[in-house]
Order: sequence, then C-alpha cells, then structure tokens
Amino acid sequence: MKRTECLLTTTLLGIGIAFGMPVAKAQKIIPPPNGNKNSYVYTPVPFNGYWTPTTGFFLPWAVPFGGYYNYPNFYFQGYPYQGTPGAPYQGFGRQRGNFQGRNGNFRLRAQAGFAMFQNIMSQLPQQGPLFLDPTRSNEALLLRRDDVRHELLLSGDQQNQLNQLIIGVQRDTFTQVANAWRQNIQQNRQNLRDMTPEERRAFFQQQGQQMETTVAKITDQEDAKLEAVLDNWQKNRLHQLDLQWRTAMALSDDKVADKLNLTPDQRAAIKKIANDFRQLQRQTLMALFQPNNTNEVAANGAVPGQQPSTPGPQGPPRFDPAQLQQIMATLSDRAKQAEAKMYKARIEYGNKALAVLTPEQRAQWQTLLGKPFYFNPNTLDDVALAQQQQ
Repeated sequence: MKRTECLLTTTLLGIGIAFGMPVAKAQKIIPPPNGNKNSYVYTPVPFNGYWTPTTGFFLPWAVPFGGYYNYPNFYFQGYPYQGTPGAPYQGFGRQRGNFQGRNGNFRLRAQAGFAMFQNIMSQLPQQGPLFLDPTRSNEALLLRRDDVRHELLLSGDQQNQLNQLIIGVQRDTFTQVANAWRQNIQQNRQNLRDMTPEERRAFFQQQGQQMETTVAKITDQEDAKLEAVLDNWQKNRLHQLDLQWRTAMALSDDKVADKLNLTPDQRAAIKKIANDFRQLQRQTLMALFQPNNTNEVAANGAVPGQQPSTPGPQGPPRFDPAQLQQIMATLSDRAKQAEAKMYKARIEYGNKALAVLTPEQRAQWQTLLGKPFYFNPNTLDDVALAQQQQ
C-alpha cells in the first residue's frame, strides 16, 4: 500500500507547530554486570530538553519523541536510530545536530527509519482536524475528503486528476520547503556552531516564522494547480468550504481578515486564539505517541525496567511483527479519539474567534461562508483509497 503522501502532508504541520518542541521523557539503557549487550535493562531517566538539529530535514519536529538511548542505539519511541553517542549526527540530510537536555549534551549518529515513520503516520487521518491549519488555505486537505467531493459534484475524470495532483502537490511542497530550510541552515552553519542553546532556539524560532511565509506562498501556488481542475462554481464553493472548515480562526490569515477590515486589536486577538488551537493540536499529537502507562511496550517490545523481548544478534532489539501490529492498532484507536477531540475543539475555538467580531462583521462573515456544510467526522479519504487500489 503506497502511503508516501502521509509523510509529505505532515510537513506543513511540522513547520507550523513544531519548532522548539519539547522532548518527552527518555530512557537510558544500563548495561548489566555481565556486559552482554543483548540484555540491556531499560531504566527511566528524566530528559527534558529540545532537539535542536542543524539539519536539512525538519519533519521529525512534527512528532514529539522520547524513547530509549543506548550505546550504540537511540530509540525513537522504541524505533532504532543506529548511532554512536559522541559522534556527529549524520541522519536526515547528513548534517549535524544534537540533543540538549538536563542529562547533558550528546551527539549521535543516526539513520532514520523512514519506512517506520511513514507506517506510523499512515495511521493518522490525513484529511481531519489533526492537520488543520487555520492560518492558511486547507484546500488540498479538503479535496481529499469524500464528503467535500460529493458537495462539489466532481466528475470521475476530475476526481482522478485530483488524486494525482494532490500527491504531486504534496511532494512539490515538501521539496520546496525542505530546500528552503536546508539553504537557510547551510548559510548559517558556522553561526549555529557558535550559538548558545538559547540563541540557537531563538534562531530556529525566527527561521520558523520565515518558513511560515514561504509555506503560505507555496500553498497559494499549489492551490492554483488544484483549482485548475474545477469550474468556476466549484472553485467558489471550495473557497466557502475552506472558510467553514477553518472556522472564524481563518481570520488569523491577513488575506481573509482584510475582507472584513479587522482592526489591529481584533487581528491580534484572533491570532492568539488560532495559536491556542494549534497548541492544543500539538499536545494532542504528543499524546498519541506517548505510552499510557509503564506497562505499555514500545514497538520493539521494550518496557522500562525490563529487557527487550526480541534482542538482535548484534545487540539492537528487532521488531516483533505481532507487537508492531499491536502498536499500530493502538495508534489507530488513539487517532480516532484524537480526531473526535479536535473536531469539537475546532468548533469551540472558532466560536471564540467569532465572538471577537462586531455584528456587522459577523454578517459579512456569514456571506463569505455561503450555504452551511456539515463535515462528516467519519468521511473517507479518497486519495488514500485510490492508492490502496493501485
């Protein structure tokens, strides 16, 4: 089953809400007295810090991580990153990176498990509010949805064209954003080495703001490609559905706010509401990837205080297919609960933004929305379904 678009879709989320994301608790593996690498014991160690990569690939910031640190392996929620502590990070983009935490600074050489990460992300609904960004157009997300396609009365030929375009648009967006990010980092590589952790964190926050502008421009360009498939009525209705989906939080987008002539105070208030929504979004995503209790196993069978159930011949634990299937099923259940939570939050925060408007502005807003549309929480992802049939 081809699901590469899942990785690409999360790029926008990573840019928008994940810069400077705090790291979850990690675990250190303590070698036993007999020195047998295959019998490491997992012992909880507090690890509160930030991953500050000077790398050309920033997508991992989109997902909170915590895991298991051993010599010579680091585990991303139990998934292995082969590497040696003390060695330069050589993972995404083969650039340098480090971890800053209470337990000291350490570097590691890592090879990312792209296939595993894609498998994880494939469990998340790509067209739901977990990936809603109220500050910019969500047309590409909406055009994945079966209920939206029915509302737009798309022909079979239009749907086939959109299926191909959406995948290409996501790939192009990912490439352009990653290249822009890599270029910025390379230009400031020497400065980054000389920065303190606080200066580095501030630098990445500034870069995040610049990338927001870059992504907004790219989104407009890619939306134009998708809209070329639609007729005038469909494009107008899609614009209305986009605003309904984003709720009044869409007014945090200056292009939308200009239509209602919002005051500076109103703009600031609505942007804060949108940021609060995205904070909740981030927390909800973090909860998806955190064990509910100390008895919950990682994907390689590792449990804090116990040996991995399936150690490999060279030391690193291997993945148990049955346990991996259990993890994916658990993640799928959590994703459904998270989606339900964010559907409610989307309405709640949208109403908060609506309360900022004057009666006249609310009337104007209702005109922009057009006929009310019900977004079905259980709608299908037509792009994913089309790929499953390939």
